This record gives sequence, C-alpha cells and structure tokens, in this order.
Amino acid sequence: MDEQKTKELVEAFPQLWGGLRGGAFECGDGWYTLIRAASDALRDRARCEGFVIVKEKFGRLEIQGLRPVEGEDYSYILGVTTMAMLVSLSTCEQCGASSGERRGGSYIQTLCEDCYEPDTDDGWGDEG
Repeated sequence: MDEQKTKELVEAFPQLWGGLRGGAFECGDGWYTLIRAASDALRDRARCEGFVIVKEKFGRLEIQGLRPVEGEDYSYILGVTTMAMLVSLSTCEQCGASSGERRGGSYIQTLCEDCYEPDTDDGWGDEG
C-alpha cells in the first residue's frame, strides 16, 4: 500500500497499526477501504501487541497479531478479520473493484480484469 494511505490508517488507528511490521501494509491500495472498515469495527476492541502483520497471502488479506483490549473477547477480532479476509477474495487488491481470483504463473492474486496481467513465467525456468 502506498505511503499516504498507510500514514492515514496508522494516524487514525494507532492502537491497531502502531506496531505494523516494517511500518507498511503488505498489500495493494485496492484493499485500503476494506482495511479501514475493519479498523473502524476493531477501534475500541483490539490493540496491537508487538508486531502486527497486514499482508496479502494466497490472494487474500491476512491480519495477524491483534489482541483484545481488557474485557473483550478474541472471537470478535477473529470474526472481523475473517470477514475482511473473505471480502478480500472478491475485491481487486490493486484498484478495489469487484473481482475474482486470478493466477499468474505460480502466484495467486485477487485482481479485476483491468488490473490482471497474465504472467508467462511459470516459475520453472526455461523448458528448453
């Protein structure tokens, strides 16, 4: 995610993203709105403890490392982060449009038709 969007999220939700690993969201700008909505839902119920990881993995959004504030239950955090992951499976990681999963070579991404660029490298090198 670009620096400006990262800064906006960290400043708006320091209790969640103040411990962001590497100081960056490891995903495309298209998931900004999704992360912002999850942040709003988690604002008063979760906090970062040590490092928090927000990344794309296997074409979906993963949020790891948040802990409940005192008196809250972890199941709420799990529910919100699972919801965000499920929505990310149909949201283009680059532009935020409704999309489907695309596979480029050996790499899985969730991209819309406009952002998808076929990868001709299958990861196996020249076949000769």
